[in-house]
Amino acid sequence: MMDSDADASKALSSGGRRATSSMSTVPPSVHPAPSTVDATTIDLERLKTLLDAPGFADSVDFVNLQHEAIEISFVTPVPPATATEAAAPTGLIALSTREAKWSEQYLKLKAYHAGNGHCNVLRSYKADPALGRWVDKQRTALKNGKLNPDRIARLDAIGLQGDRQTETWNEQYSKLKAHHAHNGHCNVPLGYQADPALGQWVANQHTALRHGTLKPDRVARLDAIGLQGDRQTETWNENCSKLEAYHARCGHCNVPRYKADPALRRWVDKQRKALKNGTLKPDRVARLDAIGFQANHMVPSGRHGR
Repeated sequence: MMDSDADASKALSSGGRRATSSMSTVPPSVHPAPSTVDATTIDLERLKTLLDAPGFADSVDFVNLQHEAIEISFVTPVPPATATEAAAPTGLIALSTREAKWSEQYLKLKAYHAGNGHCNVLRSYKADPALGRWVDKQRTALKNGKLNPDRIARLDAIGLQGDRQTETWNEQYSKLKAHHAHNGHCNVPLGYQADPALGQWVANQHTALRHGTLKPDRVARLDAIGLQGDRQTETWNENCSKLEAYHARCGHCNVPRYKADPALRRWVDKQRKALKNGTLKPDRVARLDAIGFQANHMVPSGRHGR
């Protein structure tokens, strides 16, 4: 590779250390130290050649440099203000000060999200007023469709939405999903002391589901973790899932009166009674029948309740 190509490669790999909007030239014969490279002097056409060269992608993590340190933007040359700028190549890559500031704020928001689990930074955020104002501007830009796809994708990756209500919904849903994964159900009471806001949110979702006022995608996401508009339906599904797990483990549905889950045994007794009286809905009858559940308590030969 020629000296100028080596300069270009060095500039790309270390140029994220300092952003500048000025355009100056570095003679091809000069090999500046990595810490002082001015990346505003890389010829665009020469960089394209480098990017196409075999093995270049393996030697420089271009995407990571863009997304985690500073954004590199292709800029259209402007009329030169000085003789030095006039002598610069026509196609340049410049590190935009504006892009650098955007990336700086984004990384701060990313850290905030990692520490707090959400992106709800208020405009009046005392710890970092500049970050609060920046987040507010991103929401406005998202609403108005004025952000480029790359920025939208990066903000979406940490849950920032143009609509704060949508963002809050997603945040609470993630917490409920975690609760379901840990506890096996979505029965978060209204007065849930560990997280009162989550309890209130779950109650609101139950109401919205009953009234049919939730968007289809939200209904589908809640259904995926078993949240129903009717708490009784939700409780029935939860207990049926437990019984299915018991059947898979023991080979029958004759749940004994055991300390591990007294509520499950009481539920099983209710289902037997409902089957005898013909008061179960057809879909529930079918689900119980699929695991061999009978109205009469029958212990299979050679087996006993455990």
